[in-house]
Amino acid sequence: MDVKSLAEIGVLEAAYETGATSLGTAKAALKARWSANLRDNETFIRLLFLSWYSCSEPNWLTGLEPSEENEFDNLVTEGGVLESESKFILGVLSNSFPYCCGEEGKWEQRSRVLFQEAEESAPYSLVFRNWEYLLSLSEEPKDPRIHIKPELYARFHGRGYMGTYLLHILGQRVGL
Repeated sequence: MDVKSLAEIGVLEAAYETGATSLGTAKAALKARWSANLRDNETFIRLLFLSWYSCSEPNWLTGLEPSEENEFDNLVTEGGVLESESKFILGVLSNSFPYCCGEEGKWEQRSRVLFQEAEESAPYSLVFRNWEYLLSLSEEPKDPRIHIKPELYARFHGRGYMGTYLLHILGQRVGL
């Protein structure tokens, strides 16, 4: 089995941004890494993202096949203890389309908890602390937008299509 590096997978994901239906190939490559016990956090969170994205966007556009039943929940279970940033990203995904994560009611409730846990475990993060503002759930940020913007960019730039998507969704209010 040919196991691709995250950089190679990033190239596949970048092709999607130019119109190719390449996210299915990228997801298969991430699954191959996971199956080969390359279970680093970046592989985990990008695989989760593409599992979620396969539900939230049409497959004819993305090249993603619909996720297997409970794929997202099973990956979260396999991933074990979540890092602060993974909690934040899962919070964003489950806040946007909770039914793409599994049981809708469970993930609707869990999204707020994930945000709170991310904020508590990394109180220095302006991005985590301002999640409500970034998701347009509050009108005013807790910190100046000019300070949030660089951290947001540093956190998600260069992280495959997941990073591009998160910068687009979260960056609107800070001018990215």
